[in-house]
Amino acid sequence: MKWKAIVASSILLLLVGCKSKQTVVGTWTTSPVGMTFTFKDDNSFSGTVTTPFGDASGSGTYSVSDNKMTITPKTVDLSKIQMPVAKAKIESLLNEPRTGTLTWNSDDQFVMTPAISKGSGPQAVTFDRKKG
Repeated sequence: MKWKAIVASSILLLLVGCKSKQTVVGTWTTSPVGMTFTFKDDNSFSGTVTTPFGDASGSGTYSVSDNKMTITPKTVDLSKIQMPVAKAKIESLLNEPRTGTLTWNSDDQFVMTPAISKGSGPQAVTFDRKKG
């Protein structure tokens, strides 16, 4: 009987120790802005956004350290954006790292709150893991 208690305790410890590690790797949709991001193991990302001025897509790099995430856009396709001012604003963000604080609500949802930059206040963005 004593060995059953040892086995049961060992299994319980193993299960507790196997808590899933939260990772941004995968495909995510965002709100309140309608974007889709795919973060890969090699610290690259690609994404799309739908705006009233047209759709845009892009790619770049990212890094995560503790509860901070930095996204650096490297390329962008603005061919479907119909407003020159919007194009200029988006192009000005290329190669400019954006860092925010991550708050995990679950393994499949986190909120990124960007640091204040260029006179605009932070706007939290909720990322939901896309399933299927």
